[in-house]
Amino acid sequence: RYFKAMMWYGRVSFRLQPFPPPESNDIGMNYTAQAILMSLALEDGVTGLSGSPSGLVVWDAIYEPTAFFVGAADDLIPEEYLGLIDTIYGADVVLADLDNDLLLEQFIDAALSLREPMILGHPISDALNLTATMGLRLMGQRFIPDSYILSQLVYKNVGTQGEPRLMPSGLDVMAAFGSDRAWELLDDQKHYFNYISQMEMLWNEISNMTESEWTHNLYYLWLYSLLPLLNDPGENYPFFMQSEAWVDKQLSTALASWAELRHDTILYAKQSYTFERGGLPPPDTLPKGYVEPIPALYARLASICEMMISGLDSRNLLSALMEVKLGNLKALLLDLQTISIKELEGTPLTIEEFELIDEIGSTLDSI
Repeated sequence: RYFKAMMWYGRVSFRLQPFPPPESNDIGMNYTAQAILMSLALEDGVTGLSGSPSGLVVWDAIYEPTAFFVGAADDLIPEEYLGLIDTIYGADVVLADLDNDLLLEQFIDAALSLREPMILGHPISDALNLTATMGLRLMGQRFIPDSYILSQLVYKNVGTQGEPRLMPSGLDVMAAFGSDRAWELLDDQKHYFNYISQMEMLWNEISNMTESEWTHNLYYLWLYSLLPLLNDPGENYPFFMQSEAWVDKQLSTALASWAELRHDTILYAKQSYTFERGGLPPPDTLPKGYVEPIPALYARLASICEMMISGLDSRNLLSALMEVKLGNLKALLLDLQTISIKELEGTPLTIEEFELIDEIGSTLDSI
């Protein structure tokens, strides 16, 4: 329950302006009114706790230790909203004040001048920018430098709409942290528009980080501890440490430790996303998919479905929904058997069969 609640508090954003002007901002005003109410509620005392501390004190008792471990929130937090509430609404704000659209619009305008998030935390259209994601998160997920690196090396920062770089790599992080070997292994990515210049920008930012920045929380310090693994050993090192195999081993070690760090902090650390491409026409031709041709496998799996249907039905254990799902799965498997046989015989597939292959993911989801 804690995990589910904290994930909700960390990811659900009460956005200020989900759509840029001149689009209607009714949704943003509704979200913001809710965010103001939540922030104000934190000023009330919490019953059932010794001394009835304010909700903000309880909130900080959770936020501060997790910030020590992982870092500060990438998005706006209640403390920042409370300061603006005092400025726009005054110290004696009452519930009826939130019905004043003029004050609410003033609050939104003022909040939009606060810090923007640095990491795209959920997919949005490439017609928008990070400003569209600004808003309150009650216990916002935390800024981590590796998510920032990954977000800077994918579309729309890297690549074009016609050839976007949609998926980052762990090697991106290690290269940004100074691994020459990781940068060498990324040669097949360097053709993407803006990739090299973005990496150079990251190198500049990271090289200017101070020791106090690297050591201000445990997450940064863990990453800082990995940096020596990425240095190429000099001539004074033992001979066995001067080989490319050793450099690869060190890089793998750093990647493994980094993966464990990400796993350990999945609840609190903000994950990076890629902008969604918009405005592209659908492909002119249907993708020519392929089924791994093992007809006997699909036939026997279909027979399992049939046996389940008849066996459960004879025992009065077959629900109507299960009968439909098993029937659909059986039909799909028999279609895959037919396609497999045609592939082995060299018989061309029909448009309908190519469509079945293309849509197999959504078909299985529905089953």
